[in-house]
Amino acid sequence: MDGFEGLAAAILLAMICMVVVPAGVFAVLGWFATRKKNGWVGALSGAAVGVLIGGGLIAYTFYGEELTRTQLEFTVPSDFAHDWVVLMEDPASTAEITWSRDGLAPEGTLTVPSNGVVRLRTLDGVTGEDVEARLADGRPAWGSIARPNVPELGSGSLVMYSFRQFGDETEPDFQNMVDDEIVARIRALEAE
Repeated sequence: MDGFEGLAAAILLAMICMVVVPAGVFAVLGWFATRKKNGWVGALSGAAVGVLIGGGLIAYTFYGEELTRTQLEFTVPSDFAHDWVVLMEDPASTAEITWSRDGLAPEGTLTVPSNGVVRLRTLDGVTGEDVEARLADGRPAWGSIARPNVPELGSGSLVMYSFRQFGDETEPDFQNMVDDEIVARIRALEAE
């Protein structure tokens, strides 16, 4: 048995335990809750509840990230021709992301000007790696970059989303720039 077979066996054992243990616990609880009348019915009902809980745990293990990932959609004008959308944290700004759903999988929308740069009062909710960004036409973001503090731009954090695949860029790539080049590029975009 090589390392991958051992890993597969460990994962299978963990999934079985995630179903069997809750089923057993709830079967015992169901038995004690109904033992005076009909204990076996309570035990079977409890086991069924445990299997559902265990199945839910397994589903969350494999699909939890998809269920909790923040969805962010950018509405851009028809003349938008940039590879990147740049979000800048600026407490002086009044612009904010419109959140239509909070909780398990937040969904937000934001209108982006033709230069691709938006100053927002706060970047709460979009600074983590679990953000799935897309343009309103459905094009997905192929990557993102975050910078924690850029005082040269009069801003706090920056988050930049790329909408071109690597190698298909039509303008300078923020991923290959040092901080001074990023500042110069963003200033040029804001001046458009």
